[in-house]
Amino acid sequence: MISSRPSDDITALDLDLLIDVVDSLGLNINKMSGIATDGAAVMVGSKSGIVTRLKSLNPAILSTHCIAHRLALGSCGAADQIPYLIKYQEILNCIYKYFENSPKNLNKLKYIQNIMSENGTRFKQISGTRWLSFDGAVQAVLRNYSSLVTVLIEDNTPKIAGLLKSITSIKFLYCTYFLSDVLAVLCRLSKCYQKNDIMFSNVNPLLQSSIDQLKVIASGTSGPNFSKFQNLIPSDIVLDQFGEASFIFEDQLIRDGFKQRGDAQTSCNKFVVNVINNLNARFEVKGDAVVLSNLCKIFDVNSRIDGTFVNNIVDYLNLLEIDTFTMSEEIMSFRNYVQCCDLGDITITAICQFAATKGDMFPSICAISKRLLTIPVATADCERGFSRQNIIKNKYRNCLKTNTLCNLMVLSIGKVVTLDFEKAFKKWASAKQRRIL
Repeated sequence: MISSRPSDDITALDLDLLIDVVDSLGLNINKMSGIATDGAAVMVGSKSGIVTRLKSLNPAILSTHCIAHRLALGSCGAADQIPYLIKYQEILNCIYKYFENSPKNLNKLKYIQNIMSENGTRFKQISGTRWLSFDGAVQAVLRNYSSLVTVLIEDNTPKIAGLLKSITSIKFLYCTYFLSDVLAVLCRLSKCYQKNDIMFSNVNPLLQSSIDQLKVIASGTSGPNFSKFQNLIPSDIVLDQFGEASFIFEDQLIRDGFKQRGDAQTSCNKFVVNVINNLNARFEVKGDAVVLSNLCKIFDVNSRIDGTFVNNIVDYLNLLEIDTFTMSEEIMSFRNYVQCCDLGDITITAICQFAATKGDMFPSICAISKRLLTIPVATADCERGFSRQNIIKNKYRNCLKTNTLCNLMVLSIGKVVTLDFEKAFKKWASAKQRRIL
């Protein structure tokens, strides 16, 4: 709707234009509880960012940087700090382009996979704007490795000879199997962070669980894929009569060496440490996250209540013009009530949903719970909308009007349970004169 209205600078996103759209939908900006952004300067800038300007109208708005974006930035940044992993990503993208830009090469791959009865998957491109692309690219190489090498062997061009040399080394295989275990942990976390019903109270437990798994890998305990790899390769390096080290892996000759193994181990260990450090830095509790964290603690019956905790909540509730005179007593009474109700071992989210129904008994707690249940922490739905828009409005359908595009996106993204096709056809046919065959 915003794009359909005139604006001198859509990138800057005029605040008045945004308010007009909100008003046209029958919404009140003063009842806005929170906003999740991708962290761009135009959104979170301290002087003229949209969040800053919205808070000037409604100081109670709580802002969060999309958790899926933060996870992707932390993961990508970890690899970009290690020279070999930068080269490794370039190798994966070269493999992708080799098959994506040539139907002939792709047909060769499929033909060889049929002969070898190999259940392959399509190669993926690593992109900084796609959250799970690194994991997809590594998994594709893992599943197609033997047939990939066979296809490249048949290509005698110098460029492909260099690519073949790069992927038939213990260093490349070591990193591929090691990264497949690390990225699988991050991939699962990313998918959890992209769910529609995720709340702020779920963010930290999921994050800490994943970091604990990464710490286990960093301590030297191999993941399932890397353990399998270690069992398939020789534990000792054996030199031939020419002083060269090699071994057979999946019917392919692999170059080996002490230096290659050492470099691969160093690169992989640095990557895990960098990922852990980046995640801790990206998900540091500061700004509005401090308020959200304290609001969540209200519904954690095992957390301790202190003066700082209460004061932080009181300061926020004063912005909402909610009576906070007996806030500490109401929190204690609510917790005692939850324990007396014997709700069992339930989550913070479930307790929050329970509190939303007790407005007559605990008005302040009820108001907090309703805001927590509605404050967004991710922009995954918005990103899916952009992806769907690019699929629908492509180079062959670039003249679609805005209203038509919006309707097609609603039909594509939403789940239409029942649709009277006969009624829809009659409406379409009666809209103007048509030649109906």
